[in-house]
Amino acid sequence: MRKMILLLAIALAIVPCTAWAALTTLTFDEAPFQPADGLTVQGVTFGFQSANPSPSANYNVPVPFPLTYIQNAALVGDGDGVLTLDFAANPTPTLRFGVAQTSLEALTPGFSVILFDPNLLELSTIDVNTSPLLSFSEGLFDYSGALVGFAAIRFAIGEQGEFALDNLTYGTPDNVVPEPSTFLLLGAGIAGVIVMRRKLKVN
Repeated sequence: MRKMILLLAIALAIVPCTAWAALTTLTFDEAPFQPADGLTVQGVTFGFQSANPSPSANYNVPVPFPLTYIQNAALVGDGDGVLTLDFAANPTPTLRFGVAQTSLEALTPGFSVILFDPNLLELSTIDVNTSPLLSFSEGLFDYSGALVGFAAIRFAIGEQGEFALDNLTYGTPDNVVPEPSTFLLLGAGIAGVIVMRRKLKVN
């Protein structure tokens, strides 16, 4: 029995550890109305740059009527700008959000997302098509994979209109569930204690 426990402990020692991160969703009513550029909310730092001399992108903009992917409040900005999401402190393996643009047409692509790893090396560029679902042209970005430290979003609507972004979901290290190997090691330790107690009773 002791030999089996020893073999189990050795096997567990070489099992890769995978932490399970909790997911956070920003609905853009967590902070009062204000410029989004430079704002940090729950581990995400927003940036916004535009060719417009007075680029505009604001947090917690009321949405007059709900859309498929946009509800109640959103981050709203000029369509010719680039919105950035900085996860430098807490890189995320999951990134999901909805986008609507002030267009009544299908846009191919509607917006593009450039993903970077925590070292700011480009991972990939993902194009998302949008179409008028309830009224405005909308689309959902949904990524799961390598850790993302930074993302840049460009919108097809350009200077002709505005974009709205809502329900930003990402992983955080907060409330991390113990790694699977931790549970297994704990089980092996308990089994070892049981064996020792039985041995002491016999003796």
